[in-house]
Amino acid sequence: MPKPETYAIDIPITEYLQFLEDPHFAVVRSTLSPAWTTEQCYCCTDDEPVDSNNMDNITFHNDRFEVVVNVKGYEPQEIRCNVSPDMIQLIAQHDGTASNSQGGVVQRNMSMDRSYQLPQIVNPELATCCLSSDGILVISAPWGIK
Repeated sequence: MPKPETYAIDIPITEYLQFLEDPHFAVVRSTLSPAWTTEQCYCCTDDEPVDSNNMDNITFHNDRFEVVVNVKGYEPQEIRCNVSPDMIQLIAQHDGTASNSQGGVVQRNMSMDRSYQLPQIVNPELATCCLSSDGILVISAPWGIK
């Protein structure tokens, strides 16, 4: 089988309401374990780190690849999603300052760089990237022609 052309498409992020309430995420929610949903949607705040061992939920559906990632603390414009036929890359960078309780200023820098090597080819032109208002990102790409 010939190797696919190497190219990547920057997928725009579409914003939605909260993950547990917006109907757009209903099908995704039905595939997640209750433990993942509880940990990612209820237990974490912007000031609280997420358990990196249980952060991403990857599902190989019959018709598509899907990854759900907690990106709380990042603004939509700080997140970038690139999809190529055999890989999905998620990059997020946040540089900011905040006031602390003692009246001082705290510098807060966060970054995320994730790559998902795919077991089969996807169609990058049909990939979607959806962000809930509470920081849950869903990247979905349909499988390409086999």
